[in-house]
Parts: sequence; structure tokens; C-alpha cells
Amino acid sequence: GGRRITVRVVGGGGRDVFRDEVSGPAGATLLYDGGAETAFLPGGSATLVRASHSPPLSWWEERRELDWGTQTIPQPTASYDDDRGLVLMPGLDYRHFDFGKSPFGTRIQLKAGWSLALHEPVVDLRYLGRRVLLDGDLRLHVRWSGIEIINFYGFGNETTTNRSKDFHRISHKQVSTTLALSFGEVESTYVELGPTFVYTSTDTTSEASFIALEDPYGGGRFARIGVRTAFGFDSRDHRGRPTRGTRFSGELGSYPGLLDVESGFQEARGQISGYFSPLGDRPVLALRAAGEKLWGEVPFPSAAFLGGPTTVRSLRLQRYAGDALLLGSAELRMPVWRVFYPMPLDIGLYALADVGRVWAPGESSGVWHSALGGGVFFGLIDRSEVVRVAVARGAGRTALMAGLGFIY
Repeated sequence: GGRRITVRVVGGGGRDVFRDEVSGPAGATLLYDGGAETAFLPGGSATLVRASHSPPLSWWEERRELDWGTQTIPQPTASYDDDRGLVLMPGLDYRHFDFGKSPFGTRIQLKAGWSLALHEPVVDLRYLGRRVLLDGDLRLHVRWSGIEIINFYGFGNETTTNRSKDFHRISHKQVSTTLALSFGEVESTYVELGPTFVYTSTDTTSEASFIALEDPYGGGRFARIGVRTAFGFDSRDHRGRPTRGTRFSGELGSYPGLLDVESGFQEARGQISGYFSPLGDRPVLALRAAGEKLWGEVPFPSAAFLGGPTTVRSLRLQRYAGDALLLGSAELRMPVWRVFYPMPLDIGLYALADVGRVWAPGESSGVWHSALGGGVFFGLIDRSEVVRVAVARGAGRTALMAGLGFIY
């Protein structure tokens, strides 16, 4: 009268012979073997599944992958910059492991944070279900944030101002939802396609603000719906502090004239980074190139923005805006000390350089904006996590920034 058990048999390499001699009531018996010469003798109630699967945890010491159970681990994020101040985002990473689904069957990541300087929230929810439909993964990303766009200086690569930073500060809220069917290997190689919805609310009524004077298209309450495809490739040897490999990601989106969009527009963006360490890990040269291009009448929240701790690091967030952007960065990362108390850490120094610009309709500009600087980092010796603090200087301004993880 007990619950029947499903037995899974994983065939190895070579020619396997399988005979089901179970008699009487029993649970399901499944044989997984993709070999063309596998012999499945008749009789019994077993089922042959023509597929090969990774060995379970106890079989393979170099590739420790669970195929049952659950795991919940903390996933905090924190950052600091001159515009948003300290942003704290505690979070959880929940994983449910299933047989034959690598590296997990289901993953749910939830983060909720607060900007101490802006007094604005950010909530980020991500769901990933492996092999849900047509052998593809189902991805869901929902984000609610009051810190995505906080400045507006107008469109152009040479916009100037003699007003205070508060004059260009804006109150902007954003809710976005993306649903996609993804094919590939989670993050290492993937391509995904699906619908996306974005709702933004921007205060354009404050009299003492630049955005109230400009009143750009896309201000106030603005909703758009469209379709997007994203793709990526990642061959880095470590996600947190890589020493070699390449990472590429790209995205294409199209928004028709629906909801608040007056006429359709399209967007494309991509980024590639490479890591080189011919002498081991001392030092590591990290290079990055990124670009964006938009077509059609673009609402200002979708513009290509330059400036802030993830682009040209000496500039204020969203200092320049346009319908196209190019960006290049280089970092030289050198571990200097290794300590073992209070925990094993690599302590290192790094130098940084950024250069970039935007293009805007009706403007002719040959200016490239740049930043130079450096900082210190503290990383776990397994290269999985890193904390960085840096200073960047350019265009008469010095910026301080810090965070968990390198920006690329």
C-alpha cells in the first residue's frame, strides 16, 4: 500500500543491454540511453528514453550537479555612486533540482532594495524553468524601480548646463515585465524570444526642473508593449573575477504604435568583453565594447544614455542622451596580497579607462567623453565574488563608486 517509486536507469557509453525482470506491482522504470547500439530486450514495463543525461552528483567529482532536492542561498547586492548614493538590495536565490535538467530544474531570484539618497525602491524578480515548452526554457523578469533614470539633460552629445544637479534631477518610476522562451544552456549560450511590457511614470510638472521645460515625448505616464529577442555567449573561466574568456550579449526590440506609442520604434544593443592573462592571473586585462542604436520616434525613457558607474564613469548618470551610442572600456586588474584572516581574500589594485559618445538627430559632434581612474578590490580566492571601490576623473569631475562585482 506504499507509494510507488520511479526508478531511473542511466546507461553509460558503449553497447548496453537492458532487461526488465520486475514482477508484480511496481512504479515506473525509465532507461535513459542515447547510444545507437543499446539493446532493450522485450518484457516488463520499463520505458526506453532515447536521451543521454549528465551523471548524478555521486558519480562525477569534477561536476557536482544535484538532480533532486532544493537549495536557497542569500544573494545580496549593494552599490554606491554619487547620484543614487548607497543602494542596498538583499535577495534570495531558490533552486529546485530535477533529474535530467542541468544545472537545475527551476530557479527563482528575488531582490528588494532601497536607495538611501533618492528614497526610492527597487524590486527585481526572475524566474527560470528548464525544458518547459518545446525543449525550451521559460524566463520571466519583473522589475519595479524608482532609480533607473534619475537625470535628464536633453538630447545631444554636447549638451551644456550652468544649473545645479537638482535642476536636472527627475522623478521617474518604471515597471517592466518580460516573458521569453529561451533555448540554450541557461547563461553560457542562449537565444530567447518573447513579449515585453514597460510602464513609466515621469513627473514633468515641477516648475523648477529641466524636464518640465523640455516636456519630452515619453514623459508623464507612458506604456509600451513589444517583442524582443536576446542572445548571449559566455566562455569566461570564472563569473566573478575571470582571467580569460569572452562574453557577448545582445538584444533586439520592436515596439509598434500601440498604447501610448504614437509610431513604432525599434532598438538594438550589444556588448562584448574579453579577458586576457598571459602571465596567469597577475595581471588580467579586461576589455569591453558596447553600442546601442534606435530607429523611429523614440520616447525619452528608451534613449541611449551615456554616463554613470557602468558606462563613462566620471560622468553623472544619464549625462548625455541620443538615438545611438558607442562605448569602450579597459581595466588592468592586479592581485597584490593574499590574506587568510578573517577570511581568505585576494586584495588587488586596478586601473580603468572609459571612452564613449552618443549621436542625436540634428547634431554634428566629434566629441568623445573619457574617464581615467583606479581602485582597489577584495575578492574570494575561488574568484566567485569581489568587492570593488574606485575613483574616476574626466571632464573636470571626479566620481566615487563602489559595488559587489566588476561592472563587466
